[in-house]
Amino acid sequence: MNARSWLAASLVAIGVAGAPAGAEACGALVSRDGSAELNSFTALLAWEAGNEELLVTIAYQSNQEFGWLLPLPAAPVVTAGNSVGLRRALVISTPPAPPHHGFGFGAAAPPGPTELGRATVGGYELVTLGGGDAQSVGHWLTDHGFAFHDRQAAAVQSYLDRHWVLEAARVAPGALAGPAQLTPVHLSFRTPEPVYPLLIAGSGHATAIPMTLLVVTPFRPRSTTFAQTVVKPDAYGQFPAAGDRLELRYSAPLDADERTTVMASVHVAAGSWLTRYQASWSPATLSSDLILDVDPSQSRVDFSDLMAAYRRAEDDSNRQLLLWLGFVIGVPALLGSIFIIALTVVIVYLVTTPPAAARR
Repeated sequence: MNARSWLAASLVAIGVAGAPAGAEACGALVSRDGSAELNSFTALLAWEAGNEELLVTIAYQSNQEFGWLLPLPAAPVVTAGNSVGLRRALVISTPPAPPHHGFGFGAAAPPGPTELGRATVGGYELVTLGGGDAQSVGHWLTDHGFAFHDRQAAAVQSYLDRHWVLEAARVAPGALAGPAQLTPVHLSFRTPEPVYPLLIAGSGHATAIPMTLLVVTPFRPRSTTFAQTVVKPDAYGQFPAAGDRLELRYSAPLDADERTTVMASVHVAAGSWLTRYQASWSPATLSSDLILDVDPSQSRVDFSDLMAAYRRAEDDSNRQLLLWLGFVIGVPALLGSIFIIALTVVIVYLVTTPPAAARR
């Protein structure tokens, strides 16, 4: 049996945790009175030859209109996403079990951003903005019914200074009120290197931000902006709680069957690697985006050691079982054999020995 077929099928809530009660920005999720909460944020990133695909889905709690901001290095093509491949990537990279606050504006507003495109996906209305500065972007968003908060201004300005675009989304109240999960959004754009916008996630947070990021690349990647640490599961297939660091927990080439399934969400070329990163970020740590390149070490980080330990434990268990069976079955059999031999000796003795009267 393929070892990966042993992988647990249950998935945990993953991603960027909600801000504390009363916060008006939750990473890239904003609402006017702070009631919108981001319950989870899950992403699958695929990059090859300068083209990046990003599948993003959020689970949220809200009783009013809220907005969501995602900076990107180029204007994307936005379509509805398919989460089948993302879920499969999570399973592959999981160890097996043992057996409105207004924005302040000056009198002379700078030139506003340019609308580069619109799309509607599930419950989202999305718009792509380019140009301008944080002040004019905030003005444009609030004027057009999107949420924005001044805590995000510095992060937004840093992206605009690098000529990135902003993908803004809004969700209407009513049918989407309360806890819900929106249709996954698939974004495709050009970028010379794999990148994930982490800087924006740190704005407005006072507590740790859990994150899981799945990456598909033609190589084993490494981070150039955060030190990455390889973390392996314990003997029971359990990882320690993620810390305030970038933890590489899995990185290995996809086999043909895995590649076919993950392709339900993003394009996966033959020979691609799947990598899983985990972290629980302190907001102060998120001073940069996550940028990836080729790791000089192209060795696998997988669960082969764990599976070998499982096999050794199974072999030990089988040996103990055989010893126990040997004792349970062998001892009575031995005693039975001794009894039969003794009985046979007695019978032979009685048959071959004449009675006492005859001996006289």
